[in-house]
Amino acid sequence: MGIIRECGGKMHMNEGIVLTTTSIPYSGLTLCAENWKEAQSDFFEAFRNYDEAGSIQRIQVLKYLVLASMLMKSEINPFESQETKP
Repeated sequence: MGIIRECGGKMHMNEGIVLTTTSIPYSGLTLCAENWKEAQSDFFEAFRNYDEAGSIQRIQVLKYLVLASMLMKSEINPFESQETKP
């Protein structure tokens, strides 16, 4: 189940970057907060699933979780969660 949530999180991250339409084509990027929130949720669930299974893949997913949290400018520290403390 972890791989499905991980892929879902990566899909949401990909959708989170939307090219803006300005006078100069491709001049900037706009971040869609809703997609980052969904990505963060999927990565957290993937982390929990990998952790329960004892898979080393949880470390890579934790990196994505931190990145998604930073990009959505979350005030919540992902390392404060009971699951990520170890």
